[in-house]
Amino acid sequence: SMVQASAVLAPMSSGHGGSSTMGSSAKTANTQLDIRDHCYGVVCTLARSTFCLDERGALYDCGNSRSFPENTNQTHFNRTLKSISTASMLFGCVANEVEMLRPRATSALDALLSAYVRVVTSTSENA
Repeated sequence: SMVQASAVLAPMSSGHGGSSTMGSSAKTANTQLDIRDHCYGVVCTLARSTFCLDERGALYDCGNSRSFPENTNQTHFNRTLKSISTASMLFGCVANEVEMLRPRATSALDALLSAYVRVVTSTSENA
């Protein structure tokens, strides 16, 4: 899920999640790379799906979702795009990721930014 993917990627965002640490085996380092690769795939898949239009905004807030009462005066756009924490995390991942996974991090960020555009476009079409 988005919560687990964000938890795995967050240390990389801040520069503390390198693929190899002193004393760690090559197998451990490869496993860490595989896990992060999978997490970038999860973000891409969710961002390219209709999940990006979900009013709770979990995609944009590292998996944290909010519920709003039906009678709220906020528009769909305002309810969905309350946070940029996922985008901020992915920008950090692109900056700090190892060379081998940098294209995956960039792809996840691209998919997320496209999801923002889908929400804005969908909102303007429904207005």
